[in-house]
Amino acid sequence: MKAVCNLITGHWQGGHNLPIPDLIIGAGHRTHWDMLAAKRAYGGKSIVLMAPTLPLTWFDLCLIPQHDHYQGPGFFVETQGVLNPLHATGQHHHDKALIMIGGYSKHYQWDTLGLLTQIRQLLAHRPWVRHTLTTSRRTPADFTLSLNSLSAHNLKVVPYCETKPGWVANELAHSDTAWISEDSVSMVYEALTAHVGVGVLNLNIKKQSRISRGLENLILNKMVVRFDSNANYQQLLRPVIGFSEAERCAKLIIEKWFYSEHAMHSAILLGAE
Repeated sequence: MKAVCNLITGHWQGGHNLPIPDLIIGAGHRTHWDMLAAKRAYGGKSIVLMAPTLPLTWFDLCLIPQHDHYQGPGFFVETQGVLNPLHATGQHHHDKALIMIGGYSKHYQWDTLGLLTQIRQLLAHRPWVRHTLTTSRRTPADFTLSLNSLSAHNLKVVPYCETKPGWVANELAHSDTAWISEDSVSMVYEALTAHVGVGVLNLNIKKQSRISRGLENLILNKMVVRFDSNANYQQLLRPVIGFSEAERCAKLIIEKWFYSEHAMHSAILLGAE
């Protein structure tokens, strides 16, 4: 493996013509050896945005989702969900909501009819709210076709293929609430970060997993609510003020390594696999 050889020899080609880094940040298993090679060649603190497959003690810091339940050695910080770049800024109109639909998943059983029933009831519960629904790459074609049967005055459908980069973030910035199918857990954390009230459209679990347990923990702590046909969810549907895991972790890194030393000048970012 080239990255292992680079680590042994102390060379890393990707760092040529770049400033000496203060931080080397990576996400994805295939970035690990490159991160170590870059650190040996140029210095800097290595930060992994996940539980690494290599020994955690080989890195300076790991930011690990709480649902991974890591309990081993090394310097790590637990995060609620995977970190995301969203912000809480926006007007968040009280009469606007976003519905985000996922699709086939190894964790949840897909149910077109069940989701359509929940969406139909949701639209009826809140007729004064303008709902925008979008799909994803995983959404089955039969679900998209079946959306025509809803024919509600307060629903606008924007299929995934018609959206552009940044579309979801912009919609969340202008929405007061977001409803997300249970399989799309990463979108739940993004909506929480955008500071909107977050509701879950229910699907059956195939088997318990760290993903499903993480979502159940959010519901137990009343950060997220499940849809129910009696609309009891409306009593708990509100934003979690101050939820911003990326900002919290950034402040921790600055306080640990840069307040007492020097201003941070540069960072090498290694992308997910």
